[in-house]
Amino acid sequence: MLRLVASGRAVSATPDWLLRKAKGVKGVRIGEGILKSIHLGHRAGMAPPYLEGFINLAASVEI
Repeated sequence: MLRLVASGRAVSATPDWLLRKAKGVKGVRIGEGILKSIHLGHRAGMAPPYLEGFINLAASVEI
């Protein structure tokens, strides 16, 4: 899955400990106040507008 993310063909809900080991992938934390963190994985660098919209939408959802 993370190879697809790094190639720009996917996004992934992935634990942060796994993202720390992935090259070319940036983690974005979504949600607060829960026992576990949920992150979105996406290709490092500038995110395309559709992905920025997805990240903003995911970040606005209360968990």
